Amino acid sequence: MKLRTAFYTLFIGAILSPVAAYAGTIGLQDFAVNVNGTKSDYNNLADADPTALTGMNAGGFNTSTGLGSLVFTFNPGPGSYFVNFYFDHELTDVPFFNEFGTSVGAPAAGTSWEIAQVNPSVGGIQFWSGSSEIFPNSLDNTNHAPVGNTNYLNNCSTSPCNADVALALGFNFVLAAGQQAVITINSSTSIPAGFYLEQSHPIDPANPTQTNLFLNGSVSIQAAGGGGSGAVPEPGYWPVLGIAFAAIAGIKLRRKALVG
Repeated sequence: MKLRTAFYTLFIGAILSPVAAYAGTIGLQDFAVNVNGTKSDYNNLADADPTALTGMNAGGFNTSTGLGSLVFTFNPGPGSYFVNFYFDHELTDVPFFNEFGTSVGAPAAGTSWEIAQVNPSVGGIQFWSGSSEIFPNSLDNTNHAPVGNTNYLNNCSTSPCNADVALALGFNFVLAAGQQAVITINSSTSIPAGFYLEQSHPIDPANPTQTNLFLNGSVSIQAAGGGGSGAVPEPGYWPVLGIAFAAIAGIKLRRKALVG
């Protein structure tokens, strides 16, 4: 669970020390998944672990840094569904609350997003604060933490101020009989193609360079159990068809030999 008050005290103390503290590595404070209204939160011990969800492949995802890929295969049967992913990355150790978000490009049909301010909460997303957590079913396609005035000392008084940022991506889709959804989420420090969300920590007295993180994702509707989209041939279909063509060719050759 989060102890934001303790973090603020620790980080502000480091900021005010005579020697500037430089940025550490990107870290994952928390992340959560909402599957059609059923929520799981990585750092809330009372909730299920999102990496352990049935169909979730977290082998390419680093839960310490929050970088890498999550692949979620969802096959509950026919119906209309949504799956939302929420991430609270900390881009530097000192201070984590001097961040801003940006959305770039246009999302694909059925894809929703939200950039929220975590503490104090602005937007619909609330990671565990010691008393509550909110991972909404609907994302509002709004950036609630755009670039603002520096909040290096956590005393910004002229709005907008940089903030502690959370990113969320959601996917709405319909499955027919025999179909599954394969959702891929990528978090990296490299700019991806297409639509993406960006979380940034600007240059400040504790960070000589800007740090950026990029989040993008997609959903693919596939034949259940298949590795690609579209219909999957029945087992043995192509070998049987090849044998049939070979037999037909052999019959034609024999007929030519008899005629000759």
